[in-house]
Amino acid sequence: MVPAPPDSPTASRWLDPQVVSSIESLEFLATQVVEGFITGLHSSPYRGYNQEFAEHRQYQPGDELRYLDWKLFARTDRFYVKQFEADTNLRATVILDASKSMDFCGLDLPRADGVSRPARLGVTKLDYAKRLAACLSHLLLRQRDAAGLAIFDDDLKTYIPARASSNHLRNLMEALDLATPAGATAIPKILNEVAGRLARRGVIILISDLLDDPDEVIESLRHLRSRKHEVIVFHTLDRQEIDLDYSGNIRFLNPEGSDTIDSDPVALRESYRKQITAVVDKYRQGCLEHRIGYEQALTDTPLEKVLPAFLVRRGSLGVRA
Repeated sequence: MVPAPPDSPTASRWLDPQVVSSIESLEFLATQVVEGFITGLHSSPYRGYNQEFAEHRQYQPGDELRYLDWKLFARTDRFYVKQFEADTNLRATVILDASKSMDFCGLDLPRADGVSRPARLGVTKLDYAKRLAACLSHLLLRQRDAAGLAIFDDDLKTYIPARASSNHLRNLMEALDLATPAGATAIPKILNEVAGRLARRGVIILISDLLDDPDEVIESLRHLRSRKHEVIVFHTLDRQEIDLDYSGNIRFLNPEGSDTIDSDPVALRESYRKQITAVVDKYRQGCLEHRIGYEQALTDTPLEKVLPAFLVRRGSLGVRA
C-alpha cells in the first residue's frame, strides 16, 4: 500500500490510493429515506432544513449563488459559500469492532510444537477493517455527506459524531491510527449505545467479525432498523476462519480469552466448516429478513474489488421507504 503524501491534510496509512482510485467515479447512495438536505444524492422526508451555520468552503461551479458570503469575498477577493449543519444529504456512522479477535491473521497461527511462524505474514482483520472504514469515510465526505466513527471492544472506546466539514477526515484517520485490539466483543450493547446517541436517522455501517451471539446481534440490528436507520454489515473474516486449511498439530487460542486447545485441524475440518457455514448463513438470512445490508469481506480479497462491487450493487437498488 502506498501512503498518502505526508503533507496531505488527510494523510493516513489506512487510505490506500489504489482503493480510493477504484471508487473515485462511484457514489455511496442511500437506498432508504434519510434525514438531511432535500436536494442532492439522497431522498429526505422533509421539505426544509436547519439554517445553523457550520463553516465556509470554497465556491465550486454549480453551488447556489444565494449562499455566497459577499462579506468574506470583500475581505479575501475569493468566493466562499456558507455551509449549514444540516446541509448534508446523509449522516453515516461507521461502527468498528476493535476487540481482540480482530487481531487475527490466519498466517500467523503458532504451532503446538513451539515452532512459531513469523508474526504478521498477512493483514489482520482489524487492519483490513480500518482500511475499509477509512475509504468509506473518505467517499462520504468527498460527496459532502457526514461521516462519524465509533470504535469498540467490550465498551465504546471512541465516538466521533458525524460531521461533513472539510477537516473532519483528519479526526477520523487519527482515531483509526490510535485504535488497538483489546478486550472481548459486546456488539448488542454497543449498537444500543450508539443508537441512543443518534438524534436523526441515517446510515449505520457495522464492520466486525461478528464473534458474538448471532441471535442477540441480529436482534440489536433489527432494533436499529425499527428506528428507521439504514443498516449495513461488513462481516470481516480471515480466509482460514472459513476453510481451516491447516495441517499438523496446531494450538488454537481463544482470541478473547486465555484458554487453548491442541488439535489436528484435519480431523476437525469437516465439522468446523459446517458450523461456520451455519453461522454465516444465519447472519446473512437474519439481515435479509430485516432488510439489513450484508456483505462478507474476506481479508484476502482486495478492497479495490470489494468496495466498487458493493457501491455498484447499492446504486442499482433504488430508494426504499
